[in-house]
Amino acid sequence: MSAGEELRAVMDEALARVSPQLVWDEREQVALDAACAAADRIERLTSIANTEGIEPTELVKVSAELRMLEKHQTDMLARLSFTTEPAKSARHQRAVNARWQRRDAEWAAAREGSA
Repeated sequence: MSAGEELRAVMDEALARVSPQLVWDEREQVALDAACAAADRIERLTSIANTEGIEPTELVKVSAELRMLEKHQTDMLARLSFTTEPAKSARHQRAVNARWQRRDAEWAAAREGSA
């Protein structure tokens, strides 16, 4: 079993543990496919990096590619959701709450002024 197949099995099992009714949506499927492909490339490049006699310049290139792939894999896995609710950005939620608080304060001030 390749590293990508193992990753997919682990993520599918994790989703099934959360809820048997949940399935990956199209966006998540693309992200999971990309993460699994990255896992397979990481596995191949790690094998190359562990080869004895590899030139130092090639090792540096392989190491840089591995770091990039690991970050890509992490970014893709971060896009997966284990809930049916849409993901909400913390930054956008803070902005909305700040607007609501300003609005509530303005309405309270308007009510006091009209009373």
